[in-house]
Amino acid sequence: MRHIRFRAILTAEHVVVEYILWSNRVISLPVIFFFLLFVKKKNSFSKLLFTVILISGFSDIFSYAFIKYIYQNSYWISNTWYLLNFSLMTRLYGKILPEKKKILSYLNIIFYIGSLLSFLLFYSYLEANPFIRGWSSASFIFIGLLTYYKILELNPVDNILRYPIFWINTAFFFFFAVALPHSIFLNYLVFDLGLGPVMISSVTIFTLVSNILKNILLLYALILINQGQPTFLSRRPMNITSTLSSER
Repeated sequence: MRHIRFRAILTAEHVVVEYILWSNRVISLPVIFFFLLFVKKKNSFSKLLFTVILISGFSDIFSYAFIKYIYQNSYWISNTWYLLNFSLMTRLYGKILPEKKKILSYLNIIFYIGSLLSFLLFYSYLEANPFIRGWSSASFIFIGLLTYYKILELNPVDNILRYPIFWINTAFFFFFAVALPHSIFLNYLVFDLGLGPVMISSVTIFTLVSNILKNILLLYALILINQGQPTFLSRRPMNITSTLSSER
């Protein structure tokens, strides 16, 4: 009886993992279609955000197709995504935090020099590279904190939930915060413990869910952008009357 229950639990877990895997592969498509079909004012900021989403979605779908029909190892795809994504996202945050462009430049220099050295000296391009994964996650967690600070500093009494940048930053901050431990220990799980694809999927379930939530939050941010909400941060004058009324 216990054996039957155990098998039922494993079957249910497998179904849940498969559902999350499929959702993770296609979750970027509604965001991409919404931008192409409904966002009317496509400025440089929204186009750059769309490029980040597009490359991420293409990487997820192409990685699945490559594993299914060509070869079991698709780490070269994820490594390429990390290399492209870091440059694109630091450019995106450069528009949000123009006063921090020097810091973003330093992060870029360290990332690409470190990536080159790590691939030349320690890791094959066909395996997960803990440096590019860990540095990406840690960098965007740090940048995310800087962005939260700027939002709260400039608009301490304003409704920050109406800002697309708040949701964009939250999407990336949450994703990379969840991805950080997975980024560091992935090689150990695959090559040292020898976990198979199914077990790896179970272990990485939190990262997959965070990617799904990331795309949902980015879709909401695009909806706000389409409604005309500002895509930049500036200090708003405090409305004394409304502030006093709210305190009463």
